[in-house]
Amino acid sequence: MRIRRIVLYAVSSLLLINCNSEDTAYTGMPDTSIEKVDFEIIDNAFQFARPSELLICGDTLVVCDNELDKLIHLFNKESGKHIGSFINKGRGPGEATFFNSIFCDNNQLYGIDPNQKKLIVLDLRDNKITEYTTVGIAGWPTRILPYKDG
Repeated sequence: MRIRRIVLYAVSSLLLINCNSEDTAYTGMPDTSIEKVDFEIIDNAFQFARPSELLICGDTLVVCDNELDKLIHLFNKESGKHIGSFINKGRGPGEATFFNSIFCDNNQLYGIDPNQKKLIVLDLRDNKITEYTTVGIAGWPTRILPYKDG
């Protein structure tokens, strides 16, 4: 019992000695600038549930919202006008349950659904949906990482 008290006293003393009100100066930290962006609501007719990813592909603003019935929502980048919503939520062909990662290259929007081991491609020119799956193959990717120039 006496040893416990001594150890407890020693640990408490060390904690109290190391606590002080002096500021710590950090050196060698990267200089990061914070830019303030003012937003404007263009049209409040469309509401999101929980947008998870946002990217710009050409003149299109792409928003991924995994909580809605359609997962991908396209808007005109300049006017904010809703172009359309695509990729039904589900487990059927051309459907996805959850996009963990999206990427756009050459007017092709790629989305990975790790739950179903699917890669779904939406062609932004004609809204054609193509699906690739590797059910039964181990090691399905969960993120899209661009390589070199896309």
